[in-house]
Amino acid sequence: MTASDRHTDSQDHPERTLVLNVDLSRGLVAVLLVLAVVVVAALLVRGPAPASAAGEQVSAATEGMRRFYLAGAQVATNAPDGCVAGYHFASLWEILDTSNLVYDTVLGVPSPDGGSGPPTTWPGWVRTGYTSSPGGDPGVANCSAWQVGTGFGTTVRLASDWAAGGDMHVWDASTSTCGNPAHVWCVED
Repeated sequence: MTASDRHTDSQDHPERTLVLNVDLSRGLVAVLLVLAVVVVAALLVRGPAPASAAGEQVSAATEGMRRFYLAGAQVATNAPDGCVAGYHFASLWEILDTSNLVYDTVLGVPSPDGGSGPPTTWPGWVRTGYTSSPGGDPGVANCSAWQVGTGFGTTVRLASDWAAGGDMHVWDASTSTCGNPAHVWCVED
């Protein structure tokens, strides 16, 4: 190929530049913004995707919520040692409002009806926040701050009789002898 052939080739195919001039009017910008807001709102209203068949443990709706469970093993006065690492022996005040918590179905006693929430069947030891006391009423009794195996401690369970007195109370509290093994309520650290 000679220099004159190359010159002829470039004349047969001249370079072309395409210029697009897009003029976005205020009306078009407003329509695009409204469309973007509608798409974002639809995604927010739709909420999190359902758990996968692979068995996701926590949905996006409960992500970041504190977890709690009723320990399967029953213990007596060593209730403070009844929880796995990452959890501790719960004060009733930490688990009082269960709507702000997620029940750990992997660690906890399963619900007899197969649900994802805690069982109502069994009571568990719970801290009361009261001074060391070997006896008294629920909320006072704490096995002398869980140091001795005599006296009484407080246990709680979720209410199973929803019609009692016309009100639906969350926790049924009672006392049990300190040497009597019971489950333990545990809450995430």
